[in-house]
Formats: sequence, structure tokens, C-alpha cells
Amino acid sequence: ILDATFTDAEGRLKLNRQLATACSQEGACDAAGERMLFAQASAQAESMPDGVFRSRGGAHGRPLEVSYVDEGGIDQGGLYRDFLDACSTELMSGSLPLLMPTPNNRSNSGESRESWTLAPVATTKAVKRMLRFLGRLMGICVRRGDV
Repeated sequence: ILDATFTDAEGRLKLNRQLATACSQEGACDAAGERMLFAQASAQAESMPDGVFRSRGGAHGRPLEVSYVDEGGIDQGGLYRDFLDACSTELMSGSLPLLMPTPNNRSNSGESRESWTLAPVATTKAVKRMLRFLGRLMGICVRRGDV
């Protein structure tokens, strides 16, 4: 089934790293979903066709072509991997309202001390958009083996 549903579609993300860095340095939570890289990408992904998230990766072997505002670089896969790494860091930092540390993480005891879980937050439009994008990114990673 997976092979039959793969596409060669490719999406493009143009992200503002300076905006995300400023938000992170302020120690603010991007509850509005506008400043962090993950949040910016989730907003841009809303207009992408669903096939992008089932893609083998198009011409360059990755489903999302990533570029950064005012930064040089052609995404041959490195910027894509950097973006996935940045998303992981942001999601597990408190900079986004989606995840929170598990009790074992907070108390540094028991098993799975590095784990995070969904945060019980109000389901605003921004939160719903970011949760949908999180699911789409997880799907990309599982289908492509990017984990």
C-alpha cells in the first residue's frame, strides 16, 4: 500500500530563522504559531497538496525543499535535515504550546525520562494547524525512514 500511494510531489518552505531565534531568545512560547520555524512551516504547509506529504522526495530526494530568508544555500538535503532537527528542538523546548515533558522527565526519575507528551492546551486554530503539521511530518519520517 505504501508504494502504491507514494508521489513525487515536492513542497517548498521559505522560513525566517531570525524570527524564530528572537522568539527563542525571549523565552516566549509561540502560542500564536507565527514565529518558530515549525510554526512558520505549518502555516505554509496548509496550502500544499496532500501528495507532498506522501512523496518519495521529487528531484532531490526529499519531500520539502527548505530555504531560509536572507541566507544562502541550495537544499540538496542538508537544509531539510537541519529543518527536521530544528523542529525536534523547538517541539521539545517549551517554545511551542504542543508538547510538555512527561512526569518522569520533569522529576528525572523512572523510565523514559527523555519523553514528552501532548500538552493539554486550548485547541485554537494555530494549535490545530500545528498538530496537523506534526502528524504530517511524522508520516513523512515514518514512510521515508527519516527517523
